[in-house]
Amino acid sequence: MPRIILNVLFLFGSFALTGQDLDALYDSALIALDLELAHEVKDLAVESQDLEMLAKAYYLIGYIEKNNSNFSESISAMMEAYILFRELDDQPKMANAQEGLAYIYSNTGLPEAAIKCLKNALDIRKQLKDSVAMSRIYYNLGYEQRDAKKYDSAIICFNQTIEIARSLENNEDLYLCYNNIGAVYQEKGDYDQCTWYYNKALEFDSSIKYKAMIFNNLGNTSLDRADSVQAGEYFRKALKLDTNHIKPRTLVYLNQNLSLLYESRSPDSAIYFREKALHHLGSNYWEMGLSDQYYSACKKLEELYERVGNFEKAKYYDSLQDTFNTSLVKLHKELNGINIRYQIEAANKKRLDAKTRELEERGQTLVYIIILLGVLFISLIIAFWLYYKYKKRSVFIYDRVQKAYQSLEKKEEIKKPL
Repeated sequence: MPRIILNVLFLFGSFALTGQDLDALYDSALIALDLELAHEVKDLAVESQDLEMLAKAYYLIGYIEKNNSNFSESISAMMEAYILFRELDDQPKMANAQEGLAYIYSNTGLPEAAIKCLKNALDIRKQLKDSVAMSRIYYNLGYEQRDAKKYDSAIICFNQTIEIARSLENNEDLYLCYNNIGAVYQEKGDYDQCTWYYNKALEFDSSIKYKAMIFNNLGNTSLDRADSVQAGEYFRKALKLDTNHIKPRTLVYLNQNLSLLYESRSPDSAIYFREKALHHLGSNYWEMGLSDQYYSACKKLEELYERVGNFEKAKYYDSLQDTFNTSLVKLHKELNGINIRYQIEAANKKRLDAKTRELEERGQTLVYIIILLGVLFISLIIAFWLYYKYKKRSVFIYDRVQKAYQSLEKKEEIKKPL
């Protein structure tokens, strides 16, 4: 059935939608990752006042917008989803939303915001004792700490993942962690340690995609040691593997590194490899988290084309840099604005929660006071009653004694002689 007919049917039948119908519509949007359909689910959830479905719809919208590289829209939707999940006290989905926010912040060059979201998600997962999710978050947190050059914190996070991954027998996570610890030591300049960790990583997964990554990293280490011959051997060794099984981001780094080797002696070869790196980046550099690599590739190609006298090409790559800078500044401004609004909302929620707790504590104290007064009042009544009984009994005994005494006096009078 054509989509336009489906939309008309949904429009005219929306007033009669049941919860089951809305679930089915949401499932359709989820399977197809259809943004328009997801917005329809959101609107219908608002009409039916279904908060749970509204939260899920916002999360789906955020996910789809992220895939479409519409990061401002994605952040806004993810934040709305998080706020609603928080109102519903849906802890797992709250953590998912925080992880989604962290992913977007990371890929758009806002590592501190990403770290904050990941820590929020980790706190929730710890409460839920979700080992699998904790392992994932520790890894991502380590990656962000490494990018922020907080190396000691990064190693701690990766070791936390290693500990969990060993218990879960997750070899892929073990590979990734050892590889990243190697990268941390490389950035710190400890090349012996980093080489050990890179080789250790291959013990857990030696598949083509990961072997290519290790060869690239070992080549980088050789470059840092000023051994360009050894570096070139590693890079070419990686590219001799089946490139269909190598990750695009690894191909970006391999070609970029080969370009570096040729820069001084063969600008044409350097251009060839740099443009291959740019080809593997395509238009997905935001999703790949390689926006900085895209910009540096454009900048380097501008310089190389100027060296070989091709100023038209140099101008083209210069224009790409201008476009990138404009979009980046705009994006960061939007994301920071959204993040500030979210922080204000979160702060207000925190103050409201604190005030609510304070009122609850006051109310609880008042209840205790009322109970105490009630107990005191009842105690006074009991005491008064006991006192009354005691007095009544005392009067009764006194009367009996007095009557007995009077009776004795009368008897004494009778016994007296005349």
